[in-house]
Amino acid sequence: MRGLHTGCSVATGDTMRDHLLAAIPRLRAFAYSLTHNRALADDLVQDTLIRAWASRDRFEPGTNFGAWEFTILRNRFYALHRQGWREIEDVEGQYASHLISRLNREPTSTSRTSRGL
Repeated sequence: MRGLHTGCSVATGDTMRDHLLAAIPRLRAFAYSLTHNRALADDLVQDTLIRAWASRDRFEPGTNFGAWEFTILRNRFYALHRQGWREIEDVEGQYASHLISRLNREPTSTSRTSRGL
């Protein structure tokens, strides 16, 4: 692989690993600027590193490695943010106590007949 941070050639996974590890402080700073929460930023960086390592074969030699890893982090943040607005924080279980599971309800004779059971 070419064009990591300094244009060097990466022939092994160890070199890719070294570049990923060297990028952690910058990734953490960027993640914190997005989340304003150190724990969430650390989780985001960890997820980014895992995804970058899993996708290392998709990195295009000659392109900017730093931009690639920051793009992974940013896209993951957007995905988590989109999922998060649909979630409701229910620390005390108030909302969950009002949910009914189909497994907990007694089946009625009409529901069994209508499904052919």
